[in-house]
Amino acid sequence: MRYTANDLREVLVDATLKGGEMLRHYFGSTSRLRAKSSHYDLVTEADEKIEKELIEYIRRNFPDH
Repeated sequence: MRYTANDLREVLVDATLKGGEMLRHYFGSTSRLRAKSSHYDLVTEADEKIEKELIEYIRRNFPDH
């Protein structure tokens, strides 16, 4: 399936807003923290949950991607 630039932009803007809302929810809270590739590269539980949600959102909108 082919998507227009407007389709892509709409989903990108929606995903960005969704990610921002999720980030605000976690902001200031304590969450699990782990090192990703080094002790300088940290990942929080919020990072992982937001990434998972955004990937699922994009896949729902662009199942061929």
